[in-house]
Amino acid sequence: MVFELKAQLWADAERQPIEDASVDWPTSVSPYRTVATLRLPRQEAYGPDRVRYFDEVMTFRPAHSLVAHRPLGSIMRARLQVYQALSAFRHRENGVEMATRWV
Repeated sequence: MVFELKAQLWADAERQPIEDASVDWPTSVSPYRTVATLRLPRQEAYGPDRVRYFDEVMTFRPAHSLVAHRPLGSIMRARLQVYQALSAFRHRENGVEMATRWV
């Protein structure tokens, strides 16, 4: 499988406000650019142990990234708080500890 990850780069503070998620960023100012191409071989990724680990133990949120890549804007700051609360709830309800490292 091949996946292309695309992003719009921030180029104009007036037409691309970071704090106002209701404004569509015009592609004439910042066209989508391919920032990565992922080529993944076919694999058997989900045995029972992995399913349990990924579904019950692991947590993903955009804050798990390099500081330079962390999300900006009020909507993203709110999402980060919601992700953290949902993860804590899910781990508590499932009776499992949150993973403290990536495996």
